[in-house]
Amino acid sequence: MLDGMLDNIGVYQDKETYLLKCKEQVEKLAFLVNEILEASKADRGQKTDQLSEVFVDEMIRQVLGEYELQINEKQLKLSVEADQVGYQTEAAALYRVMMNLIGNAVMYTPPAGTIRIELSEVQLVIENQCSHIPGEEMQKLFEPFYTCSSRDKTVSGTGLGLYIVKRNLERLSINYQAENSEAGFKITLNFL
Repeated sequence: MLDGMLDNIGVYQDKETYLLKCKEQVEKLAFLVNEILEASKADRGQKTDQLSEVFVDEMIRQVLGEYELQINEKQLKLSVEADQVGYQTEAAALYRVMMNLIGNAVMYTPPAGTIRIELSEVQLVIENQCSHIPGEEMQKLFEPFYTCSSRDKTVSGTGLGLYIVKRNLERLSINYQAENSEAGFKITLNFL
């Protein structure tokens, strides 16, 4: 596209349209490079910051705020029950976990669908309405570059997000369980 615009060839003469498309491609590549760098850090068990008291309920509200526009555009129904929970952990690593898990729930929940988040002192449950993931694919979800074949490829990610989640949860010593539920998909993080 860039060569076509520089050489003023064919459809690429419409530089405004194709500059926007080039910008989108560069942003996608930058995101992928960032995901790969985060996966590399997770693989090396690299610490990102010191342990501190993190209020998980506040973090959930902050992450939901980041996705407010998409939630409103899709007219998603949120059910959030969150006790005030303080937890000693690496704030940046837990924040990346929350961004990915809540972001996936927002991305894969159909318009007007429901996302349920429940937080207690011992666990966090994020459940979203979506199609069930075939059993043989459930175990592969947390492998690098894996994307579920049953998912819509137009909304599918890089296949690194859940891998980074897994590696961060392992580093933070937080057990997790992913499963199909009556509503669709549910992931549970166990803090104790």
